[in-house]
Amino acid sequence: MRSGSNGAAQTQPGVVWVNGVDHDEESNNSMSHGPDQQYDISENGASALEDEAEPPNFPMSISGFTLVEAETVVEEDSIGNNSRPTIVFDAKPITWWRRNQLLLSVALVILTIGITLLVVFASKNSTISDDPTTSPTTMKDGIEKSAFDLVISRSPQAEGKLLDQSTPQYEALRWVTEKAQFDPSFYTDYRLLQQYSLVTFFLSTGSISSWENHGGWLEASDECEWHGVECGAKGSGFENMVTRIQLTSNGISGSLPNDLAILSSSLSSLVLEDNSLSGAIPDDIGQLMLLTDLNLSGNQLIGNLPEVIGELESLVLLDLSQNTFISTIPTEIGMLSVLRSMKLGNNQLFGSIPPEIGLLHHLEEVDFQKNNLSYAIPAEISQLSSLKKLHLQENKLLGPLPPEMSSLSELQIMDISRNFVFGEIPKEYWQLGSLPNLEHFDVSRNLLLGTLPNNFARSWKRLKVLRLGGRNFLRGTIPKSLFSLGLLEVLDMSSNFFIGTISESVAKLSNIQILDLSNNYLSGELPQAFSNLKKLQVLDLSGNRIEGGLP
Repeated sequence: MRSGSNGAAQTQPGVVWVNGVDHDEESNNSMSHGPDQQYDISENGASALEDEAEPPNFPMSISGFTLVEAETVVEEDSIGNNSRPTIVFDAKPITWWRRNQLLLSVALVILTIGITLLVVFASKNSTISDDPTTSPTTMKDGIEKSAFDLVISRSPQAEGKLLDQSTPQYEALRWVTEKAQFDPSFYTDYRLLQQYSLVTFFLSTGSISSWENHGGWLEASDECEWHGVECGAKGSGFENMVTRIQLTSNGISGSLPNDLAILSSSLSSLVLEDNSLSGAIPDDIGQLMLLTDLNLSGNQLIGNLPEVIGELESLVLLDLSQNTFISTIPTEIGMLSVLRSMKLGNNQLFGSIPPEIGLLHHLEEVDFQKNNLSYAIPAEISQLSSLKKLHLQENKLLGPLPPEMSSLSELQIMDISRNFVFGEIPKEYWQLGSLPNLEHFDVSRNLLLGTLPNNFARSWKRLKVLRLGGRNFLRGTIPKSLFSLGLLEVLDMSSNFFIGTISESVAKLSNIQILDLSNNYLSGELPQAFSNLKKLQVLDLSGNRIEGGLP
């Protein structure tokens, strides 16, 4: 800083644009200098040579691309008049921070404003969703948030699919939401959920493109009028609630959606037999606690038999036959305490028959035929005191016939043919009083051996079908007690090692239609009694040593 020679010097900070522009700090005005303006920028200071303008007051100076600090020294004369200003520069470079101070300040202000707006927006949305009195907000394409939240509350795993516009779940909710806008009083929560579940099922299983009959679906507003849907009657406690879905042989394809579980508070019957359903049974089917009838037979379902079937505690009829299930039979079936019929035949089930089956005391029918079940027949089957039909044919079962099954007093059909059962037929089976209601006994094509006593089957007075033929190794003579079975219609003892002659007592088989004694070691002449068998349609005595012709 310098002082003038004629008076006290006053020092003011200033800025000089050496390339020709001055800025006044107080007025923020700019003043242009001509190209002939010159400054003396020396270590001892600087003086304007030609321009007599007011001294600039900015704290910084820009010279080309170099910033320097400067200050002005105003000299006064002896009477207080200002003389020409002397500009003194401190040629000290300005730091990076000060050079970018303005830019950083602006960026900070913008960031602060943005954060403030986000907080306000989030707060507003939270208020809308949490306030039950607020109108539902539209999420996308007509789907209302209230409907979305309602479905999620019943089916949490559906959230991802509800947000995917390519899914049946999304389309179903959009359809129901649009309908509800026209008649909000009709669409109570349970009705919205009910229609959402049905429409999802419809869209997941082929809908209009494959269903043979889709009358009312996506047309009538009342889902109780849709084809195959039944609702509870007035006063039943399930009024206007779906209690039954029956769509037998209706061209249904695709896979079953989890969303059917939403009907758990009312659905008691699901019958979809003889269609083209594929995929696995969804685990959520275990939530249908009121289901009494589940029939998915005659489809193309695959995968495991789900363990959650054991949670269907009200189930009375279970039919999953004629599919392609590849798994063991879950032990959880023992929890179906009121089950009366279990059909799992014509699949690819393997492993053993679980002994838990003995816990099903109300079971009347067991059908496991045409699978790959192995190991021995569990003796626990004898605990099924109500059992009437037992179909275990065409498996790979091993071991002897359980003698305990002779106590099944209600049994009408026992078919264990085409397995690997070996040993003798238990003597308990033909003891007096054993199996009194038996009508069909088939153990053909096994590995049975031994002889048949003369009192064989004497207590089976209702027997109509007796099959002991095939690859067994039975021997001895044909018991005369067989010819006293007046209701017998089919007698097959082929491909064994029976010897002796055919008794004239065969005439007592007045209802016989099929008689096959082929491929044994029978001999003698053909009895004249055959002329009395008026209902006989098939007679096969080939592969024996019988002489003579038919009478």
